[in-house]
Amino acid sequence: MVACVIGMQRSVQTKFTLERPGDNLDDNHMAKIIVWSVQAFKKKYPLLFDREYSVRGPKVKYEWDELLAYDYYCVYHNKRSCRKKADWLGNNDESCNYILNNKRPGKSTISDFKLKNPLLFLEFFQFTVDLGLDFGLVGGEVVTLDSTNVKAYANRFRTLSIIQLDYLLDLIHDLSFDTSKNSEWCKLRKYFFKDKLPDDLVELVEEIHKNLNVHGINLLRTALQSCENRDWAIDLLDELVDNYDGSCRVNLTDIDSRRMKMKDGTSKYAYTVQTVRDIKTGFVISQEVSQEKNDKHAMVPAIDNVVSALGKSPRLILADHGYWTFEALEYSYMRNIIPLIPDRNDSMRRNGTNADDQYDKCNMHFDCVEECYICPYGEKLQKGEIKNIKSTLKFRFRSEACPDCPFHDECTPRKYRDLYEPIHPLVLESKKNFLSDAGQFYYKFRGIYSEGGFGTMKDGRDYPGLRRRGKQKADVDLKIEATVDNLIKIRDHLKATLII
Repeated sequence: MVACVIGMQRSVQTKFTLERPGDNLDDNHMAKIIVWSVQAFKKKYPLLFDREYSVRGPKVKYEWDELLAYDYYCVYHNKRSCRKKADWLGNNDESCNYILNNKRPGKSTISDFKLKNPLLFLEFFQFTVDLGLDFGLVGGEVVTLDSTNVKAYANRFRTLSIIQLDYLLDLIHDLSFDTSKNSEWCKLRKYFFKDKLPDDLVELVEEIHKNLNVHGINLLRTALQSCENRDWAIDLLDELVDNYDGSCRVNLTDIDSRRMKMKDGTSKYAYTVQTVRDIKTGFVISQEVSQEKNDKHAMVPAIDNVVSALGKSPRLILADHGYWTFEALEYSYMRNIIPLIPDRNDSMRRNGTNADDQYDKCNMHFDCVEECYICPYGEKLQKGEIKNIKSTLKFRFRSEACPDCPFHDECTPRKYRDLYEPIHPLVLESKKNFLSDAGQFYYKFRGIYSEGGFGTMKDGRDYPGLRRRGKQKADVDLKIEATVDNLIKIRDHLKATLII
């Protein structure tokens, strides 16, 4: 009996909380850095914090700055789901009590706040960029651009083909607006919900099961329930058709995601994350989520985002060959930015492609001063006449000594070993900049900060992938990851006496 009483006493014992939480935390503790930055953000943009959250039961008010700071602190500790964030409060951690002022928001409160306030998270990311500029953590002269694929929160089996989408959309449009009792739409409703199959409906039902998989039939069942559901299904199907990329099946779990080839060689529904970092400290100054499967069209919007974030154009932008296009070169120079992007041959040489073939173009040295290629035996292939190669005008590089070369037969089956480059004026200019001593020096930072930053997020910080569906929610989630990365750099590069 005594043991039971003791057990009852323990079960109702209240948790001990400090009246002034945070006194035992160091000034450079991450909780204090986050609270300070959120308070500074609130002071600068008070209109973004014009409401508060209250929950049922005992009157508890949650200020937006409390919930915002707690969300970032949880992500810093690799607690990304709303359930994990709520469960963490059960440990009575002083740093959590300091951020939330001894309050205990539940999972629904945390989820609702994040779902309804995407702008708050997006603007706070830009605010950390401004802090980086103010504290000298962002140089603004040299930036590096790279991308990675992030797995979407999508069921890869729950998909429909474009043929199934068109068939279902036409079926609903053709039948659903006739609501009379003897209409085929009403008979379909009886079949799916009351298991009554009239004889005159057998062929239509067989056709439906032949043309739709189980997910398409589930959508049809939803549309049959009411006029509101029918309109919702039509809007959804229209959106699915509009989002079709022309190559893969549409995913019903996350309609914005696209099937992409991942770094490990697998194919999954994912998003492409374009991230720009400043090479001074690796600070993230721009990040966007896209549905593009490659980087060919990513340079222009990335430059616009960088200029908007910094208030000026950087001097250099570093990127890999995936971003190399005439449009990227032209737009960079128009904004007074020098792009350090390897062309196809420079990229192959860096990656060791065809390293065993000394006569391959990628292994021939390019002389930036004389604008000529030098073969393995010292002969110069000079820039000469313009040729039309596959409807593209190109410069031809040739050495007149080729026919008399003792290694001619090993090098080429033709009389001359000809190399070609587009006549676009920025092609050779870009090649010169990349191969220059300064270009090679700066380009080393791309791997350190761009690829290293993605590696830190995925491996060092145990990033599991997106937890929410939709492009906008994916953008918010990844902006939070970038913001936490910036806050860590602010903590590591500032003395606590400057900000506390």
